[in-house]
Amino acid sequence: MSGPRSERSPTATCARSPPRAPRACRARRRALNLGCRPRGHPGRTNPRVLRHQQARGLRALLDDAERARRDRRDRGPEAGARARARRRGLARVQGLAGGGALPHRAHDAPGAPRGAPDVRRAGAARNRRLSMPAALDHLQVLEVGSGVGAAYASKLLADLGASVIKIEPPGEGDATRARGPFPGNVPHPEKSGLFLYLNANKRGITLDLTRPRGREILERLAARADLLVHDVHPREMAGRGLDYERLAAMHPPLVMTSIAPFGLTGPHAGYRGPDVVTWSAGGVATLNGEPARPDLPPLKAFGDQSGFQAGLNAAVGSLGALFARLATGRGEHVEVSTQECLAAILELTFEFWPYCGLVASRLGAKPIQPLCFMECRDGWIFLCCVEEHQWKSLVDIMGNPEWASMELFGDRLSRGANFDALQVFLQEWCREQSVQELYEAAQRRRVPLAPVSTMGDLLASPHLRARGFFATVEHAAAGAVTIPGAPCKLSATPWTLRAPAPCLGQHTAEVLGEIGLDAATLAREGVV
Repeated sequence: MSGPRSERSPTATCARSPPRAPRACRARRRALNLGCRPRGHPGRTNPRVLRHQQARGLRALLDDAERARRDRRDRGPEAGARARARRRGLARVQGLAGGGALPHRAHDAPGAPRGAPDVRRAGAARNRRLSMPAALDHLQVLEVGSGVGAAYASKLLADLGASVIKIEPPGEGDATRARGPFPGNVPHPEKSGLFLYLNANKRGITLDLTRPRGREILERLAARADLLVHDVHPREMAGRGLDYERLAAMHPPLVMTSIAPFGLTGPHAGYRGPDVVTWSAGGVATLNGEPARPDLPPLKAFGDQSGFQAGLNAAVGSLGALFARLATGRGEHVEVSTQECLAAILELTFEFWPYCGLVASRLGAKPIQPLCFMECRDGWIFLCCVEEHQWKSLVDIMGNPEWASMELFGDRLSRGANFDALQVFLQEWCREQSVQELYEAAQRRRVPLAPVSTMGDLLASPHLRARGFFATVEHAAAGAVTIPGAPCKLSATPWTLRAPAPCLGQHTAEVLGEIGLDAATLAREGVV
């Protein structure tokens, strides 16, 4: 993404590897509280869930049972009594009996080299379960919508332990079921990669909210919920029973979070806003595109990034309202404008005009170079050599070519003014280099270069595998599905992948039975 053109040089630093964390200590193992009973919804089967790499803190107990038993014996009776008392105390804390997470798999093979395909398949999980508290145990969430925003917001909560019921319209279900990608590029409503990622850890029901009976059932479900999050368009909210004043009157503690392209008020509140619209309206597109080609249009990012931004802000706002409820006892209405979520991440580029007299734009040449992408023989790399010592080190790596001593490239401003010529020399040299070899050579000289990761690079990344980022879950229709894992790590109440995304209407009978309704009768009426 191109930023505003400014004379100021950004501070560039060389990435360093963090120090290796020490082995798990005995106190950390005691804190796992392995004696809690696993959680589960009635009738739900526990899927096979695997992680690419186990958490270091679990290895001693999960993979060396004899060592763990010996360790407990060595602590003596006094330590054992303290541990039992601690477990009894923790068991009284609300939510501790939740969890039921399958543990990480131990001792994966080393990661594949950069660019190599990852052809390994997850093996069968050992018959062992780990019970631990989840941060949002006992939080009850309803999700209504048909897009990325509400689904991602409730996914973030579900992954931290919240019990989420996803409501889909009968028939076609959520629109993301049709978006893919699909295995073998063959569309199937139960195999959309986007849907499977967004809706793991949820129960799914079908309910026609356009019918009075469907809205009545929504009210009964909302009366049992802490949070209702949706991305139904403002013009359709009333017709779907999503009237906050009405719902709050019946259930005052309810928090309702509404995601809309332009918010619920203002002259544009009724506008429709798919991703390309909100991305452009939020101001991001004007900063993204080819700097040297004013004849080409602005660009949006791949996928539904505005929906993900809205979902993230919806999750944060919802948790804030739920926290406030602890003091007031009452819920509130949280409103999220997708346009405003995007305008909030522009790094204050709109301030460049009053501060510097500059108009932020994707167009125009950067005043300092090289700060650009270069194509190598096996991929792309980003060059960031805006400080003189960095440029001199890069020239050394290149073998001090004669052209580098030309007056045209004497300092960083000269290199920026003559970048059209410099780019030719740099590209000619980079095209003969390997991305990884050039990256490692630059690291040794403290030059901040960055490989441009492909999706294959991410999946094969030894670093992400060591952190257990990607997770594989078995889905009834799609089979083994590998998805991104936790975007954040909690030390005492960890992220867990407890269940795959639901098939359409999978839990309708189960959920409606919990409020005393017969799903078969409602199906005959066309309500579910």
